[in-house]
Amino acid sequence: MALSLVTIASAMAQQTQKITLTLDEAVGIALSDNPTIKVADLEIERQKYERKQTEANLWPQISVSGQYLYAIEKQSMAKGLSFGADNTLAATGNVNLALFAPSVYAALNMNKIQLENAVEAARANKITLAAEVKKAFYNILLAKQSIEVLHASEGNIKETVANTREMYNAGLAAEYDLLTAEVQLSNLKPTIIQTENSVEIAELLLKMYLGLPQNTQIEVVGTLDEFRDAVMAGGESLSTDVSANTDLRTLDINLK
Repeated sequence: MALSLVTIASAMAQQTQKITLTLDEAVGIALSDNPTIKVADLEIERQKYERKQTEANLWPQISVSGQYLYAIEKQSMAKGLSFGADNTLAATGNVNLALFAPSVYAALNMNKIQLENAVEAARANKITLAAEVKKAFYNILLAKQSIEVLHASEGNIKETVANTREMYNAGLAAEYDLLTAEVQLSNLKPTIIQTENSVEIAELLLKMYLGLPQNTQIEVVGTLDEFRDAVMAGGESLSTDVSANTDLRTLDINLK
């Protein structure tokens, strides 16, 4: 019974898990826990092992063998003469060293290119993932800010509807004015629902990038105005330099 209560309490704690994230924290979690990044890192390790395996063909190949013989009966000749030993031990050793191996050198060059491609692919995955995390983060902020504006508009329209209804009941407003205000309020509700759904979608997308369970509640920190001010102040470097472009770097690697 006690175990069941602990299990239920643990499950409830997992269901109500909530984390607060800044943009830098979200990007950091994604780059460390995202499965795509882990697979890319494993591919780099695989290419390193393949290169070591190819390099082994240039190492000295040493082989040692031994043989032991025991003579149950010695060979004999006429007049009772015999020759040979009761125990015979023989050992041989060979050392082979490749002084010139064009095929191995070609394979090493290919391994080098494959390793560089794997490293660049991992770098490209990190750049793409960081950009997608930022996009999802900004979408959450945008949708939440939009909801605040929509709720404020909804409050104003509700107040307008209430005032117009009072004026209509007092004979100071036409029925058309009341209907117009009520239609504006009705037209606003689908937009609010759609925006609330967009928040949920953006949060699910961010959880996927961060490798978090779907039942985790995310609270993002910051506002769009703050990030805009940071960009305008030079917080994020903007450059026309394309030397770090991953597509161009991959092309240069393959042209070697």
